[in-house]
Formats: sequence, structure tokens, C-alpha cells
Amino acid sequence: MSIILGLVGQQASGKGAVAAYIEKKYGAKPFRFSQVLFSALARLSLSQTRDHLIKLSEQLRAHFSETVLADALEKETRTTNAPVIIIDGVRRPADIAPFQGNPNFFLIAVTASPEHRFERARLRAEKPEEATMTYEAFLKSHTRSTEITAKAMEEHASLVWNNDGSFDDLYRQIDSFFADRGIQKIVTL
Repeated sequence: MSIILGLVGQQASGKGAVAAYIEKKYGAKPFRFSQVLFSALARLSLSQTRDHLIKLSEQLRAHFSETVLADALEKETRTTNAPVIIIDGVRRPADIAPFQGNPNFFLIAVTASPEHRFERARLRAEKPEEATMTYEAFLKSHTRSTEITAKAMEEHASLVWNNDGSFDDLYRQIDSFFADRGIQKIVTL
């Protein structure tokens, strides 16, 4: 049975870096809440801004169910035989509801200081507005519903991986988690 890791953390905390490392080193299959939303926005020819992602997510949840996105991801996870499954972008309790009965599910909080997260957001420019935002605008974005609920969800995490240091520091925390469970890295040549 696969280990399922739900990743929660505020904007640019390093969830994507964690997912990429576990995918490469442990053969994980990543699933992202935002990917469903990005796809829908692209099909509708709407810009993929953070505000549009939030609005679409809120509308889907309000009109269908709080767990509509989590249920879709949980169904997708059943199609993989990867040893590790990553659910990236947990923001609210409903996001983990379909996974909570699984003894192999772990909610992991990825944390970093606002200063580190701001620099990462500007450098990656994943959303159009990130490349040019000011630090003040970045801090104001923490009042969005998704950032508030993500911060609250961190308190329910099984484990916290701090991402204020180097990549090597972060990777050691991840490797320790897998070593404690007897899971070895994939050998790559």
C-alpha cells in the first residue's frame, strides 16, 4: 500500500520543492489541487492568477461539495501503483477528508519565514503577479482565505519540515522521514 503525503504550507513555502525531491528520489506520484484548477482556467481561456484559482475553487466547493476537489484527487490516486503519493496544496480540512481513514496518510506542514517565501515567490513567478509583487503585497496576500486556512491546517500536521535553510537541510528532513519507515531511495544511474 502506498504512503500518501498531504503537503500543506503557505504560498512559496517549498511544497513544490518537497514534491519534486520525493518524486525523483522515492518514485512518488504527485497530485496537485491547483492542477485541476489550472486546467479548468486554461480551458476557459482565463488567466491563471491566484485570485482566479481561489474564486474557481470556492465556487466548485460552494456549488458541489467541500470535498469535490479532494474526492477527484482521491479517485485519481487509485490509478497509480507508486510507492508514495503526494497530495500537494492541502488548504482546508475537507482536502484531506477522503484520506484520513488511511493509516498510511501523513499530513506534512512545509514552513518557511515570510522573507524566504517572498523571495521564492518572486523568483519562481508561478502565477503572473508573483514576478512583480512587492513585499507589502505579498504580506497582504496572507489575508486571502486560502492562506488563512492553510496556516490553520499546519497545526494538524503529523510532521513539520522547516524550509528556512538550504535544500540539503530540507532533504535531510525528508530522508529522515523515509528512513524511519524503512523506505530506501530509488537508485538512479
